[in-house]
Amino acid sequence: MANKKIVIVGTGFAAVYAAKKLARHFKKHSGIDLIIISQSSDLASFATLRGIATDRLLVGKSGYDLQNIFHAGKNVQIVTDQLLSVDFANKKIITSNGPFSYDFLILSADDASEKEPVPGISQAAFRLTNTDQALSLRNNVQTSIHLGAVATDLEKRRSLLSISVIGAGYKGLQIMADLINWRDRLALENRIDPTEIQLSLIDKQKDPLDRFPEKLKQKINAYLKDNQVRLLSNAEVVSAGPGYVDLFDGKKLFASTVIWSADDPNNWLNGIFGLQSSNAGHISIKPTGQSLADPAIYVIGSHISINDQGDNQEPLSLAGDDIAIKQSVKTVAKNVASAIKHKDKLQLMKDKSVQQTLSLKKKLTIATTKSGKQISGLHARWIQKRNVLAFFLHIGSFYYQWQWLTKKAVNRNILQGTRRTVWGLAARLFLALIWLVAGLSLVAQTQPALADHLPTFVLGDFLLRTNFDSGLHAVVTILIFTISVSLFLGFFTWLSALFSILLLVFLVLNHAFIWSYIWVFPMTLAIMNGSGRILGLDKYWLPWLGKTYYRLRYGRPKLLYRDENIK
Repeated sequence: MANKKIVIVGTGFAAVYAAKKLARHFKKHSGIDLIIISQSSDLASFATLRGIATDRLLVGKSGYDLQNIFHAGKNVQIVTDQLLSVDFANKKIITSNGPFSYDFLILSADDASEKEPVPGISQAAFRLTNTDQALSLRNNVQTSIHLGAVATDLEKRRSLLSISVIGAGYKGLQIMADLINWRDRLALENRIDPTEIQLSLIDKQKDPLDRFPEKLKQKINAYLKDNQVRLLSNAEVVSAGPGYVDLFDGKKLFASTVIWSADDPNNWLNGIFGLQSSNAGHISIKPTGQSLADPAIYVIGSHISINDQGDNQEPLSLAGDDIAIKQSVKTVAKNVASAIKHKDKLQLMKDKSVQQTLSLKKKLTIATTKSGKQISGLHARWIQKRNVLAFFLHIGSFYYQWQWLTKKAVNRNILQGTRRTVWGLAARLFLALIWLVAGLSLVAQTQPALADHLPTFVLGDFLLRTNFDSGLHAVVTILIFTISVSLFLGFFTWLSALFSILLLVFLVLNHAFIWSYIWVFPMTLAIMNGSGRILGLDKYWLPWLGKTYYRLRYGRPKLLYRDENIK
């Protein structure tokens, strides 16, 4: 197989997913080089950007570092750079740091644009397309609310305390839900009534919620009404400026913060590459994923449209963001592999239904099933969690998947709050004392004096019935003392508790256990909740171990990735 260079432009989920699939496909072919070129060194999902913008997530702990994701891919190289233009004749893309040659070029089409969808909107509104914009939005909201809280002029105060979201689609509703949750904290920090912070949702459609069934639409309307959100329908934004937006009917709305979440008719790929796009800003492609301009250029992502009836026909848009990404990536990855292997038959994309989810609050999650039915409740929440797990599986990062599971399951209690490990301290020290007494009894071959001061129900004689040979007796004694010391010090508490359970099972199998002391099992399980971090060495040892392991396995994360040998 001849040497080939595949260049993927973008850092969204589509670009990362495509690189993962191609890296797995060509992992045994040393002549295939994969290069990812993006403006950011990490993958930031829309949910992550919303969390940063509304002060729920920290910047350094919310993105997914590309080096971490592709650490095992020897044929994948990451370059942090900005795309400027393309030379179709010589198959080169021009970046701010120089040109890159390619044999196949894969472009990720998202909703970013270099042109203004509405005059003045780039200066007046924020778009959640990268971490920098999310940070700017958060800082603007915090500053405006603080200035509005101390303003005495009523008109100025009302404008500073107003936040408007343009676009009442899935993204607009999710942003509004995060703003609603953030509003109470903002009001508390600035000592004002939460109702003074006016939230508005603006959409040009006559019925923005018409995409939902009537029952779900009523739930969403009730949710917005209960939280004092103004829903302005049939209100098309025609222009904007700092602190205001102009509507088609001539009205002017004043708001210190404006967020753009509507469709953008000007896709950035159209501006740089001159690729044909539809009225909604979706890049028109062939059913094989190839661009209409060049068969060596493939387009993936959520903002694409299939044009299978000629250039003059209306494109057929893929149904939904998630399915567009997955369908486009799978088709393009297989077709690129087929082209490299000189196979003539290429696969075609198919338009299928998608499982989209919309989470407005803990008890109001809406999901679209594979059959196209929209549901809410527990089933919808289950679909949402499953989609998150699928996201981590697609990007192939067990590290980030484990972090998410730990945050959502291990570090939370049954009341949906964060765990409290302080109560495990007493149980940990008590079990350490029990194992110490048991170890002393094995050494002395009789009940130690310390056991006389413990109640009978605590220890009794359940460990004094052991009758092992000398070798096994020594092993059990050493293990018991090791467990006791580890529990006292809070050093590797989880492993110590695990060995405690295994030792108890061993005692049961050897008929050395009295069942009236079954309470030892659940108490041992209880201290596996991180109790070693309370007055224990685990508080210092485990974080150091985790950081050291991360550096050795994944390297140090960087803001800029570039290899000068890549051209």
